[in-house]
Amino acid sequence: MGLNITIESYNQYFKRAEEKLIVNDLSMLDRNVINDNLQVTLNEADISTEPKCECGATTGKLYQDAGIECSECNTPLKTIIDADYPILWFRKLGEEQLLNPQFVLMFNSTLSAKQDYFRWITDPSYKLEPSDPVCLAIQNINGFERTYAWFTKNMKPILTVASNVSKLKKPAILEKIDSLVWLIDNQGHRIFSDYLPIMSKSLFIMEDTSIGKFSDMVVASVMDTTLNFISASRSKDPKQINTTTSRLISGLALTLSDYYTQRLNGKKKFIRAHMNGLRTPGSRSVMTLLYGKRDYDEIEIPWQAFLGSYRYEIVNLMVNRGKYHYLEAINLIDTHFFREHVDLRNIVQTLMRESAYKGLPNRIVRNQHVGFIREKSRLIAA
Repeated sequence: MGLNITIESYNQYFKRAEEKLIVNDLSMLDRNVINDNLQVTLNEADISTEPKCECGATTGKLYQDAGIECSECNTPLKTIIDADYPILWFRKLGEEQLLNPQFVLMFNSTLSAKQDYFRWITDPSYKLEPSDPVCLAIQNINGFERTYAWFTKNMKPILTVASNVSKLKKPAILEKIDSLVWLIDNQGHRIFSDYLPIMSKSLFIMEDTSIGKFSDMVVASVMDTTLNFISASRSKDPKQINTTTSRLISGLALTLSDYYTQRLNGKKKFIRAHMNGLRTPGSRSVMTLLYGKRDYDEIEIPWQAFLGSYRYEIVNLMVNRGKYHYLEAINLIDTHFFREHVDLRNIVQTLMRESAYKGLPNRIVRNQHVGFIREKSRLIAA
């Protein structure tokens, strides 16, 4: 059975959010409040995963597990990973609901890798090449207007005429256009909401070090989008509301694009390990911190990573014990990367049992960010 991604309206997220700040209620004088809620500032002493309270007087995993609050500030202990931060939200300015920036990003990337067609359609002051074939095709739609309201009511016709533009008549592009049309037909009500969030500040870190402060470049575009919205959100002029709404959604979509490009595409940490990773024979794995009491040289690896890391040892043992031919052993491993096999499980247990150490030694390419793991030579099974 096929799987589909279901979009949930941001209105539902807004209702569930315990702490939230509405940008519409702030002013240009609240720049420090905005900055404090856009990014997490860490000094050199903060770069630790040890649980602590808000004032820092009480620290330790044992206190956190016991649910003990700090006697000084009466707050529970949390790590920098688990901390809850209020999220900044934008409220719609007029009657029109706000379009999900992720949908706008999908719309723009489908029609062009460089042009912001959403911004061109919804903001009359935004310029594109007049002879652009997509622009010419969209302008021929009956009742065409360069307004945000017109775009939200004509998304399907826009995609339909775009699919007839010669440079977009490619199977991969047409498939993406069909997917967007399906999304509009089946989940269109979910891509609109009364509120839009800025990504959680836990994704943006400012490092306050002895030689200066270093911030994520993506924060700059978020700050510009927020301040521009505040400066224009007091207007009651319909044209100004249209322009502000267009620039807000386009700016948030650009922020998503920048974050994906600069951070997620680089496969950082958990994203690299769990979203962009592929387990294949001989592949490397990304190591992360394990909570609880652990020996400094102890690691845990999943089944796929184990088969890849100890492939030669497993094959060696299977062949030398006379049960498998070399090619049979290789085939058995390659066909059971995502499910266990009784013979492979027995081989793993044999390797562990016959090891001269407390477990199977492994070679670490480099020291990890948290803790230190001693490099050891690999044990070759006989």
